Amino acid sequence: EYTEQASSDYTDVRTDHWFYHAVTFVTDRGYFYGIDDDIFAPYMNMNRAMFVTVLARIDGADLTGYATSTFADTDINSWYGPSVEWAVENGIAAGYGDGNFGPTDEVTREQMCAFMYRYAQYKGYDMTTKNTNWMDRYVDADQASAYANDAIAWCVGSGIILGTSENTIEPLGLATRAQVAQVIMNFVDKVIYK
Repeated sequence: EYTEQASSDYTDVRTDHWFYHAVTFVTDRGYFYGIDDDIFAPYMNMNRAMFVTVLARIDGADLTGYATSTFADTDINSWYGPSVEWAVENGIAAGYGDGNFGPTDEVTREQMCAFMYRYAQYKGYDMTTKNTNWMDRYVDADQASAYANDAIAWCVGSGIILGTSENTIEPLGLATRAQVAQVIMNFVDKVIYK
C-alpha cells in the first residue's frame, strides 16, 4: 500500500535537479511527500488516487463526511477513499463508467491537465488565458483525447504546464511525481495567486 512520509531532505532530490524547487514547494505545504522518509521518487508515475488526494489537500477539503464509496475498486477506508469521493462529487474526477475509479491507474499528462482544469472550474477561478496560441508549437497536440483538448490548451496558455520539449507536449505520456509537483507549484503561482 502506498503511504507518504514527510521529509525536507530527500536523497533523490538534489538542488541542481529541475524539480528541486517544486518538490520543496509541495512538501513544505503538505500537498504531497516522499514515499519514504528520505525518498521522494520524482520519476515514479503519479496514479489517480495520489492525484485526487493532492487536490483535496490543496483545497483543505473536509473529508470526514464520506462513509461509503461509489466505486467497486475504491475502499472508502483507504488513505485515498474519501478524496476520490470528494473529487467525484465536485466534478474534478470521474469514474470509468463501469463502476470503477481506477485508483492505481497511472495518470497521463492530459488527465493531469483535465484534473487541474476541473479543479480550477470547481474553485471558480478565472479560466481565461492570455496566450491561446501557445499550443501551436506542439506537433503532437493532435494526439490528445477530445475530452482533454480544452484542458490542455488552458493549462498551456496559463503557464501551468510546459511541453516535454520545445515542440512536444506528450498528452498521452505518463505524469511523473516531479512533473505533478511542478504543475501544482505553477498552478498556485499562476492561477490561485496571479
